[in-house]
Amino acid sequence: MTVSWVGIAAVGAGVVGFGARAAGIVPSLGEPPPEAAPAVAALAVGAAWGAAWTIATVGVMRRTTRLRHAVSGER
Repeated sequence: MTVSWVGIAAVGAGVVGFGARAAGIVPSLGEPPPEAAPAVAALAVGAAWGAAWTIATVGVMRRTTRLRHAVSGER
């Protein structure tokens, strides 16, 4: 699970970094893209991917916890 959370953090950092670059907030990351539409699309895809990965990871953690409790007889 740790690897999954690290991956989520890495994708999130990438989305934040790209957003900062696209908005021109951090000039050291490079010039903002010349057109906004591709940048917005890339940010939307990155954010959706990060959200989906988070949902999947939480789902696996819940299922694993439920199975562990079912096997041990706990509630």
